[in-house]
Amino acid sequence: EEAAWRIREEMGISTIREIRHFTDSHGISAEDLSDFALVVYGGAGPTHYADLIKELGFGHSIATPIASVFSAFGASTTDLLHNYSKFVSMDLLKDGRYFSDYESFNAIISDLKETAIRDIKGEGFSPDNGQFSLELRGGGRLEGKRIVVDKISMENEADVRNLCSKFSEKDGPVSISAITLNARVQMPHVTTKISKLGGEKPDKALKTSRPVFWAPDLGYQDTPIYELDLLEPGNIVRGSAVVEGKDTTYVIPDGMSLQVDKYSNFVMKR
Repeated sequence: EEAAWRIREEMGISTIREIRHFTDSHGISAEDLSDFALVVYGGAGPTHYADLIKELGFGHSIATPIASVFSAFGASTTDLLHNYSKFVSMDLLKDGRYFSDYESFNAIISDLKETAIRDIKGEGFSPDNGQFSLELRGGGRLEGKRIVVDKISMENEADVRNLCSKFSEKDGPVSISAITLNARVQMPHVTTKISKLGGEKPDKALKTSRPVFWAPDLGYQDTPIYELDLLEPGNIVRGSAVVEGKDTTYVIPDGMSLQVDKYSNFVMKR
């Protein structure tokens, strides 16, 4: 039992260490974490939920009802997006003169769009549902700057002037080093269901109690076990307790609680 407990503890410590390394590398101090929310997911996320909340001072925490398959769910409901790029050396404004070879610019876009339509069809979608935009990367003095525009063709000087104005408000040459066509097909998006909050007592979800090994100094303690699917918005499970689901397990130590909010999300608190 102690060996299993130590393995679990080390998992939590390693996760906390990685989170702190990430936040430190982005200039976020421990005090700043109160401005951030922690999203817990994965089959093991709820199991280590309390460890993270105890050690890291996030302002809010949340685990969705589908935490164990959160990544797969997100991937399946995210818009289809492909990017097609071509490196170029093109002066939009040089020596006071604007680019005028609209045909060559449009030919590049046409080739990229043809490839995009081929791929959209190949993935089983209609190209009629495709949404296209351009991302242009600056060159020369504008290296590293990018702009995104919805109009993907160039028809007249007004179009060129518009691109130049987006790149720079100052007079001077404007050149681009790469053209990227973004092709997007919107997927059905999930509508969040809001439920009326009920009572705090989770009695309907209580299914049994059994000995749980919480720590070497505590040993086994008789612990209430709740059924995840039977918890309702408004319910609060106070530790020590365990909430079991088909795909994950919430471990709630003494001094902490798990609340179901109006979106059926699970919020762990001290």
